[in-house]
Amino acid sequence: MSFLIGPPIKKDKLFFFAGYQGTVERSDPPTSIAYVPTAGMLSGDFTAIASPACNGGRQITLPATQGFANNQISPGRFDPVALKITSLLPKTEDPCGKVTFGFKSNQNEHILVDRIDYQMSQKHSIFGRFLLANLETPSTFDGKNPLTINLADSRTRVYSLVLGDTYLIGTGTVSSFRAGGKQVVE
Repeated sequence: MSFLIGPPIKKDKLFFFAGYQGTVERSDPPTSIAYVPTAGMLSGDFTAIASPACNGGRQITLPATQGFANNQISPGRFDPVALKITSLLPKTEDPCGKVTFGFKSNQNEHILVDRIDYQMSQKHSIFGRFLLANLETPSTFDGKNPLTINLADSRTRVYSLVLGDTYLIGTGTVSSFRAGGKQVVE
């Protein structure tokens, strides 16, 4: 949504301009892919994940030096902390452990700009401009799936002020002064 307004306040002397733009974005497409441990893997059976179906047509044999026998391992060898983390991941029915999910892409952006110009005389004019920009981007975490943790909550506000003075000293000579400041708040 946007709007602009710019009426003269005093004919040929004082002018005002204001504009606003707001953008609201909402999206949660299930286009991201990840691989998580399957129920078989968590019980120590890695035969499905080592099969040609999950490895581009080639069979994998997991190393006996790591405790595997026929692509199986005792679940007692699993780290309890890793198992706790795994319990937080989404469950999958895919034999290769594939899951799809979406990153929420929700944000609100609001930009406001105001400007005032004053023609003091034919040789002298001044202006002031103020800008306020506000961007709010919530976390991508959906509250359930830790794989959706991609971006943290972010809120940024920018203030900007510019003042200017222009004076025509003579033919071919102009005095121009500009001053500005900006503050970013996160």
